Amino acid sequence: MIVRPASAMRAVAVSGCLLLSGCVVPSEQADLLDLGQTDGSACVYDSESRIGSFGTTVTNTSDQVIDFQAVGLVEADGLEVAGSAVMRFASDFDGLGAAHGWPPTMDALRDSWSERQPVRGFELAPGEKVELLVGLEAPSGEGSTRALDLEYTDESGATYRQQNVDRLGVTDGPVSFCEDLAD
Repeated sequence: MIVRPASAMRAVAVSGCLLLSGCVVPSEQADLLDLGQTDGSACVYDSESRIGSFGTTVTNTSDQVIDFQAVGLVEADGLEVAGSAVMRFASDFDGLGAAHGWPPTMDALRDSWSERQPVRGFELAPGEKVELLVGLEAPSGEGSTRALDLEYTDESGATYRQQNVDRLGVTDGPVSFCEDLAD
């Protein structure tokens, strides 16, 4: 295994992107978004649907329009994406956090659910803030992921990936699974 300093790896990645179209720049190079980094965990216990909904507030901290491409999972174990959406909320909305099912069963969303937009192709203006909602299903009864992964492009067409830092989990079994996830 060859180990290179991070600065050398960034230089290789950036120069490679100049030569290739459609490459993905690691998040160390361009954190154009604030993904509500809390370095915590969220877990949903749902014995019926085995689906939990999670939200993270995303703010465009750049001076460019950002175009969302896809949301995925990082180091997922037993979880699948059941659905995803982006919603704009009033400034006093405190965020989804975690809720049961997909779509989320939360009173604050019931009246505005019809206003949701798909993740792919969603454009986020500079300084704008939205809620990224993701439904996660644990088909075998429990599952977790180290983080959500958001792929997006900037105005030049360069593609980026950025991850939040929250561990997420869904279980239909013992609540201890959620407690262990938090440790």
